[in-house]
Amino acid sequence: MKLFFWIWTILILFLCSIPGNEIPNTGLVMQDKWGHFGVFVIWAFLFYQFNSNWKSVLIWGIFYGFGIEVYQHFMPLGRFMDVWDGVADTFGVVFGIYMAILYQKYQEKR
Repeated sequence: MKLFFWIWTILILFLCSIPGNEIPNTGLVMQDKWGHFGVFVIWAFLFYQFNSNWKSVLIWGIFYGFGIEVYQHFMPLGRFMDVWDGVADTFGVVFGIYMAILYQKYQEKR
């Protein structure tokens, strides 16, 4: 599971490093936020599988989500920092932790 987590973590960074002019503009702001939410649900779920300390997963998830926003701000990618993307990432982490806890409880009952 650790390998999947690291692959997913690197994939998120790769996707967030695509230059802004190469990303199709759909004009749908909420679609972007749901995307952020979704990738961080998976990220947190994978992280929780080998680090079942939800507080640690939450802290690292917030750090990673907002860290990527700061990275986008300072790198010459034609991208900008969007606090709402970081908020969507955080909500994704929270939901991912919740799903991982439910999954763990389900596994214990089997």
